[in-house]
Amino acid sequence: TINYNPKRTRFRKQHRGRM
Repeated sequence: TINYNPKRTRFRKQHRGRM
């Protein structure tokens, strides 16, 4: 999972196919 924005981490599982 990507944790580049700990303040706006509301799409951790939905952001798996982004990077």
